[in-house]
Amino acid sequence: RVNAMRIDAANARLRLISPVIKEHGIEYERGKFADKLNDGSLTLTMTKKWMCKVLKGLVSENLISLGSLREDLRLLSQSPKSTVRCFDSVYCSALFALVTEAEPLKPEECPETLLLDVHRIIALQHEFKFMVTALSVTASSQQFVLNRGKNDAAHARVVDVCRGEAFAGMDVAKMMSEIDEVLKDTELDAEGRAFMRNSCSATSPAYRVMATVLARLWRDLVDEMRGAQDCPKCPGKFQNGAEQLDVVMPRLKKASSRLKHLAKINRQVHIETYKKVIEVLLETVNAAEC
Repeated sequence: RVNAMRIDAANARLRLISPVIKEHGIEYERGKFADKLNDGSLTLTMTKKWMCKVLKGLVSENLISLGSLREDLRLLSQSPKSTVRCFDSVYCSALFALVTEAEPLKPEECPETLLLDVHRIIALQHEFKFMVTALSVTASSQQFVLNRGKNDAAHARVVDVCRGEAFAGMDVAKMMSEIDEVLKDTELDAEGRAFMRNSCSATSPAYRVMATVLARLWRDLVDEMRGAQDCPKCPGKFQNGAEQLDVVMPRLKKASSRLKHLAKINRQVHIETYKKVIEVLLETVNAAEC
């Protein structure tokens, strides 16, 4: 009861100061970050490494123009509120590189500008991996249980298991255990069973294909939410009418909304830092070889 009272009191204080946080929170966080840079307790080593890797990829794939990027930096120098689509494309591409990364983000390797969001990034990574796994399993079931085995009922049960776990705890082990039970009632051959079991592995062909599909769709959803029009598009944009996408679409939309909010606040706080980092990369290093 005492703990509950403390929580109520803390929430009440937060409600009282929320107008101040909304009005001055961005400036406060920006100032604290600048203080840490100035006193040497924080560097931009990981931020530069992160941005450099993404910039290199965008340039090598001809997805951005360095001339347009330099012009955006010039516009930002005049006003932080300038419309800078190329700059935003680099920034959003960098965020997506983090949340769709195969290896979990370690706090000590997190870009310094995202340290306050590291746990949110890790949570989004976890969601992405689960959604890819659910898509991979559903697609594999469509291929082997439905098309080869002609077992509509079993395939529908596999889809229901994936959809149910997508709404619940995102427990891959629990999901695969339930699917194994479903497959016991089918005449699926050894090849099909092995393929289904392996489809949740990040090294499987089905997983890699679905990771690409989901990353494209997620990027398009967030771009659409933020009203972006001039963003680097991956070739072969996936049409989201396939059955397996319905399994994860509600969770994907929620994750997209959270990522959009994270990006909006982080960009507001650190836009000057990102501008300086990209300027250094463009001026001191060949962006294609950084």
